[in-house]
Amino acid sequence: MKKVLRTAVFTLAALCGSVHASGLEALLMPGRVIEGHADIEKECGACHDANSDQAVAELCTNCHEDVGEDRLNSVGFHGRFVAARTNECVTCHFDHEGRDADIVGIDAGYFDHRWTDFPQTGAHLIADCQACHEASSKFRDAPSTCGDCHKSDDIHRGGLGDNCRNCHETSDWHRSTFDHGATGYPLTGGHAHVACIDCHQITTSYPLRSDAQPAMPSTMRMLAATVISAAIAIRRFPGEAFDSITRRLTSR
Repeated sequence: MKKVLRTAVFTLAALCGSVHASGLEALLMPGRVIEGHADIEKECGACHDANSDQAVAELCTNCHEDVGEDRLNSVGFHGRFVAARTNECVTCHFDHEGRDADIVGIDAGYFDHRWTDFPQTGAHLIADCQACHEASSKFRDAPSTCGDCHKSDDIHRGGLGDNCRNCHETSDWHRSTFDHGATGYPLTGGHAHVACIDCHQITTSYPLRSDAQPAMPSTMRMLAATVISAAIAIRRFPGEAFDSITRRLTSR
């Protein structure tokens, strides 16, 4: 009986959707809508079909076009999560509970990020929701590129683009998987342990330092200089023991 009565009320309200001056819609409403819907509160037909006492998804997406696009293209939470894509919106979001009601109803403790376009991995799994989602913004509007959050950490200063995952892992930002062999100068032997900054300037394009020689990084040049100096010293002081020559070189 209650359902029949509610259906009758919403049907009458929807049929009278154009009669704003009479105040009939306000009289029949089960409660105020949220602040975001306040401007269409008296337009029952904007959300309700005359044959149903529930809001209809097709009518909802007339205003919430971004959600409608997600459902259509199977992207975002409303497109990836089957229930959100196929059920009526009112299954999760029901209105008429007051201006300040939370009709989004996301429980951060149970929400599964795998159903979004940004599945959490590595250090992101322990990040606070508020670190990415501002209270004044929609959840869908949270930043999603590495540069959005880690721009101040980017020693490349944007010169290598936004797709940091080509070289970095979310479990450890400082761990790099850059393949130097792809540059035409593979790092082998001692070169494999040389720090990037020994040869490269930390700028947007990461060029070689003016004092660096591609064939011999700075640490290798120092070793070569020591060997050459030792050879010269042996020729100049052939009678001295090797340890004496070493002391002579290291005391400079």
